[in-house]
Amino acid sequence: MKTLYLHEVCFTTSDNGCAELFSTCFLLDTLVLQRCSLDEYADVICMSNSNLSCLILDNAFVEADTIVLSTPKLRLLTIKDNSWNKFSYTCNLSFLEKVYIDASGYNKYSSEHLSWLQLVTNIKEMILSADTIRFIRKVKHFCMF
Repeated sequence: MKTLYLHEVCFTTSDNGCAELFSTCFLLDTLVLQRCSLDEYADVICMSNSNLSCLILDNAFVEADTIVLSTPKLRLLTIKDNSWNKFSYTCNLSFLEKVYIDASGYNKYSSEHLSWLQLVTNIKEMILSADTIRFIRKVKHFCMF
């Protein structure tokens, strides 16, 4: 299977409180998760896949505390929700070429949103929605005081 699209799927966790997703799908190239969620015991999502090149998160995992990506061949990342402050990486994203972010909403972790953007400085194309740009301006203004 090279492409997987999941809509409104609830993922469960292992004993360590981490939902480890798609690490055994060695041929997976494109993953689209729309309105997916975690069970009540999960706090962390670990996406570990050495071949994944396209990841689209559309209002997925809004209840997660952390989303850990170990996807060294990721070329396209799309985030359509307010989870972009939750990302961390365990590998170099040197293949990442295009990022699309459509997010808004201010919370106590909002300053982390801006620091996350610094991790993707090598990309060729970044598309930010108008809501995302307004959000960044609010955070920047708030952090100045």
